Amino acid sequence: TRKADRAPLPAQTSVASEAITAIVGDKWAQYADAVLVIALDKSSTSPQKAMDMLWRVAPDRNIVIVDLDVDVKNLSDVAWRALGNVDWHRDIAIHNGPVDHFAADGGAVGQIGIDATAKTDADSHPRGWPEEIFMSPEIVTLVDNKWSEYGIER
Repeated sequence: TRKADRAPLPAQTSVASEAITAIVGDKWAQYADAVLVIALDKSSTSPQKAMDMLWRVAPDRNIVIVDLDVDVKNLSDVAWRALGNVDWHRDIAIHNGPVDHFAADGGAVGQIGIDATAKTDADSHPRGWPEEIFMSPEIVTLVDNKWSEYGIER
């Protein structure tokens, strides 16, 4: 199993700590400011409840929730899941955040929450979720060794 990271949230809050193994914001800041990526154990807390709890203590953060087995520090994997494991009608939550005095109208700023977890019957998803497909180690090595032939710098 992966070593759990400490959550950069105030210590006095209990944000489903038993259900969240990692909350990462620093690495994402270079790409998108104020994004929390959370690996969640859905058997303890639903993604929507986790978003609601987090927005109580971090109201100005956008949230992406992935499954417990996802490495939240692997940005390409998180992006793949955030774009591929989402039904845009069902898995998106919009939160009215704090007032932004720098906004054009001086009103509240909205944040987005994305449930990028694999769906099950408990999520009103009656059919099975597809298994991940992985390349064999031989193919990975072959492709890695040919990047320069393809004209792509690594």
